[in-house]
Amino acid sequence: MMRDYPTMSRGHLPRRDLLKAAAAGAVAAISANAAPSAQPEGPTMADVCDIGSRRELFVDQFLIARLDKATLKLHEPVSGGVAIRLDKPWEGPANFGHLVLRHGDQYLMYYRAMTLEKDDDSGAYCVATSADGVTWTKPNLGLVERAGRKDTNLIADDRGTARFSWSGSVWLDTRPGVPETERIKAFTSEALSGVKHSAYVDPAGPKRLVMYASAAGFTFRRLAQQPEIVSKLPNAFDGGNTMFWSEAEQCYVLYYRFMDG
Repeated sequence: MMRDYPTMSRGHLPRRDLLKAAAAGAVAAISANAAPSAQPEGPTMADVCDIGSRRELFVDQFLIARLDKATLKLHEPVSGGVAIRLDKPWEGPANFGHLVLRHGDQYLMYYRAMTLEKDDDSGAYCVATSADGVTWTKPNLGLVERAGRKDTNLIADDRGTARFSWSGSVWLDTRPGVPETERIKAFTSEALSGVKHSAYVDPAGPKRLVMYASAAGFTFRRLAQQPEIVSKLPNAFDGGNTMFWSEAEQCYVLYYRFMDG
């Protein structure tokens, strides 16, 4: 059962807190054992945090002992041009949630397509594919009909329903041992009351995330064994939900949004 305000169990610390604790312990040991006059001129081996082969962003000076003729600079993104154009009748204008993942020998880009039609209360997810991450193609999946056309790039469940959009997300499950037919996952939210949760309607009471899986990332099936992810927070799972397997913590991590007021 997922708690709305999770706590860490005893003996388990987040990696950054663990590094801080290790560094503090090393400094305490040096201070206790060294003679009063011993003043090391620079960091010793005991002061160095072993990060192995992990990539670390130097967003602060936590892992930096000193800077000599160097500064930390936050670089600005540079436009790479237009990746795709939202030019299909089912794609807009309410779009957001672009996500890119690499699976096998191709890249997959997922984005929400939502029109202003009365019956379009949450939108649906489209997909584009690319071999190099630069040139993108919208595949003709033929799974969902929109605007009188079946040649759409809308993903769907195995019943042909385009249910993945505003409250859900697609993500790549990198946990070792996961079946290849379940590598790409998606979820959507449901109110325990049975009332439909949409972009315009927030049913009262707790809600849960329902997990789906896919081999190729186009057609998803509902998993028979569901995780127990339930929240009582107001308007829980209101878009922006992100899940992944953390190799460092050896567990799944979920970030989700709620709105109070």
